[in-house]
Amino acid sequence: MLVAVCALALVPAPALAPSNAQTAITNVTVIDMTGQPPRSGMTVVIGGGRILKLGTTSSTRFPDGTTVVDGTGKFLIPSFWDMHVHLVDSDKMLPLFVANGVLGVRDLGGRDLDKTLRWRADTAAGTLVGPRIVTAGKVLDGVPQADPSFSIPVKSPEEGRQAVRDLKAKGVDCIKVYDVLSRDAYFGIADEAKKVRLPFVGHVPIAITTAEASDAGQKSIEHLGKILEDSSSSPGTIRAAQAESIKQDDYAAFTTRMGRTYDAIIATYSSQRAEALFARFRKNGTWQVPTLSVKHGRTFIDELDAQGDPRAKYVEESQRNYWKPKVGFFSRYRTPSYIFAQKAYFQKELDLVGAMQRAGVKILAGTDTPNAYVIAGFSLHDELALLVSAGLTPMEALQSATLRPAEFFGELKSSGTIAKGKSANLILLDANPLDDIKNTTRIRAVVQNGRYLSRKELDGMLAGVEARNSAVAP
Repeated sequence: MLVAVCALALVPAPALAPSNAQTAITNVTVIDMTGQPPRSGMTVVIGGGRILKLGTTSSTRFPDGTTVVDGTGKFLIPSFWDMHVHLVDSDKMLPLFVANGVLGVRDLGGRDLDKTLRWRADTAAGTLVGPRIVTAGKVLDGVPQADPSFSIPVKSPEEGRQAVRDLKAKGVDCIKVYDVLSRDAYFGIADEAKKVRLPFVGHVPIAITTAEASDAGQKSIEHLGKILEDSSSSPGTIRAAQAESIKQDDYAAFTTRMGRTYDAIIATYSSQRAEALFARFRKNGTWQVPTLSVKHGRTFIDELDAQGDPRAKYVEESQRNYWKPKVGFFSRYRTPSYIFAQKAYFQKELDLVGAMQRAGVKILAGTDTPNAYVIAGFSLHDELALLVSAGLTPMEALQSATLRPAEFFGELKSSGTIAKGKSANLILLDANPLDDIKNTTRIRAVVQNGRYLSRKELDGMLAGVEARNSAVAP
């Protein structure tokens, strides 16, 4: 698992230079994302990358020459953040975010730091179509690393501290730690991150408990970490399942053992222990990024493969082939008992997310794209629907991708909701997402940094990605 530290002062401005031309969206229903009821018959005037006016259509005036968009029957919401992505490509990935109204992404580790930093600068300058990028750069992991191309090996607290300083000097926004870090290395990284004024977020290493990570100041936990495991009333039962002997490289036996571990975690789950962790999260300000999309994709890979996904045309054929259940590493060694246990475990994770929301734990929408059936941009809408399935209201799910990210970054004064003076990063919808969360996919237009991007322009972005993918040989 990875821990990421985000230097808010280093985060660049949204992609595309602000448009000074004024646009007025009239007679629209505004869902400002504060939790207040929708306001119909409103006019929103934007210019210079900001919301200049917000008021009733009957009382709001704007200068001659303003571009007027009729918002009758439409709904205006703030644009989305995907708070867990891995950027691997610019021309075939970044436009997909914009076309789906995802105008901010938190990149939690990639293979080419220099490229990612260049994409961050170019999107901020408006020379590259894409969302605003906050990046962790490389991941900090123990030895042996899960993926050497993805991470920096850390064998001691001193190496961890130096890695933090090196990444800080590179200009990353976050420091992220992974599963195999030792206890000493983890705490060294956490301490150094505080010294260089970088918040840290990410996974919970095997050697660290969830409570320890929260107490250490880890700002967000990705993928639900080890919350279910650390909520067990019988940790010994889980350890016994994890310790079952298997032959080296017998991956089928490994998945079978993992299935039995899932069963043990579910059977020994204690709501009282979980509630104690929730209280800790509230006290320490520990956020959760469940990434239900990637969990759903891995759990239901057979069903997804059988039904197909028309959005897959925006992914290279070589990647689509890897998604096939008998090809992908995460799927080809599964056993029937593991598949059954995995589905039960996914339901338990949904229940956990709902319980945390009810307990006041702060949740952020993130997808872990790119993964099987977790397609850049599109998957954020899937994540919102899954959060609702977990028990969040449509408003709470929407806030996890709008208001909550702004709060997380300390930027609520300038973004996250629709209000005069705030950034003009908006989505115009053809239907009310509070009635049905799937209505977030019914995008009529996107406003990025004050620039109105029509449905035709968004379709052009999608067509460009599809064409570039078709040109790539499998």
